[in-house]
Amino acid sequence: MTDTLLASVRADDATRLRWREAVGRWAEGSYADFAAVLAGRACVVLLDATQVSLLSIELPVSDLRTARQAAPFAAEEQLAQPLDELHFALAAEGAGRYALAAVDRRLREEVAEALRLNGVKPQLVAAEQCAVPHAPHSWTIAIEDEEVLLRITRGVAFKTSLTEFAQLVPLLRQQFPDTARVVVHAEGEPAAFPHALLHGLELEWQPPLSDAQRLAQLGQEGALALLDASADTEMKARSRRLWLAAAAVAAIALVALPALLAWRHANLESAERALSARNEALFRATFPDIQRIVNPRVQADQAVAALRAGSSATPRLLDLLARVDNLRTTGFPPDTHITQAAFAGGALELGVEVAGMDAVETLRNALNDAGLSADTLSAEAADGKVVARLRVQVGS
Repeated sequence: MTDTLLASVRADDATRLRWREAVGRWAEGSYADFAAVLAGRACVVLLDATQVSLLSIELPVSDLRTARQAAPFAAEEQLAQPLDELHFALAAEGAGRYALAAVDRRLREEVAEALRLNGVKPQLVAAEQCAVPHAPHSWTIAIEDEEVLLRITRGVAFKTSLTEFAQLVPLLRQQFPDTARVVVHAEGEPAAFPHALLHGLELEWQPPLSDAQRLAQLGQEGALALLDASADTEMKARSRRLWLAAAAVAAIALVALPALLAWRHANLESAERALSARNEALFRATFPDIQRIVNPRVQADQAVAALRAGSSATPRLLDLLARVDNLRTTGFPPDTHITQAAFAGGALELGVEVAGMDAVETLRNALNDAGLSADTLSAEAADGKVVARLRVQVGS
């Protein structure tokens, strides 16, 4: 039994946690219930894989501080939410490659507040995907309650149903042709597991991942921290420093207001110069080809446009899958089922079953509203439902 307890935030209710009891059975309860179970032990909290986007990006910078500022813009087209609604965590992988985790700011703040109010101070708050091992030329699959958590690389992982996973296997094998081995962690072999679609790969079945294995994986790779465990202590110290500063300023203002104003003015000028120098350094690090800076915003827009024009217009399969999957639980009409998927020429062709013709148009509008271009290729009524084919791609 490990001295560190591992808990997961419920995907459908962020006010509740799920953890294993000493006998190995699952338990569920509020943050207060979890705090009582901890009884002074250390803990790690995971956010469900459907709540966190895990991505791999490439940046022409080696400085991690600069990369943190540029990373959200490099991943913008792969994310369904506006950047100002997301919190990002970044880790360098070398050679200009980075792993990036993105989580909704409101969810992160809700979890952080619940932990603080109940006195729970986890060693780490990370994405569920980061607790699953990964290896070169290999897939790792964790199956639980008909849900499949697949991890291919440090920055490529997602969660889906067993049925939809079977639909995606041919596309994933096309996207990752060097795959040689598949390791599956599960209680027995599910009847719906797509054995035939994995023909030619080395398939290895292992027991479900234990909490000890997940914790070891988190420690081994240095998981992307979505919440600073020291935030509570830091906030108290910051509050104390602010209170002392306010008292000092009030005392000085009574006897030396003119001198205080002059000192403040000098500080502002110094801060402005430092900010300008930092902005220029960031601009030059991000766009090293621009030698003379005239209008940074216009020149940055032109440089980004040039990069996009010079890059391949064909999006990656996983980028499209990630954006469709982010929309699936919230934007798809009820009773929508994906029956097939095919990827070619940068477009994803989806076969769907919906309740009626109106649902086809609702689905197409939802995809368009999410920044994708969706066209209806066909729609036929059969057996009280509508079978349709849609072509989905990035942009108009």
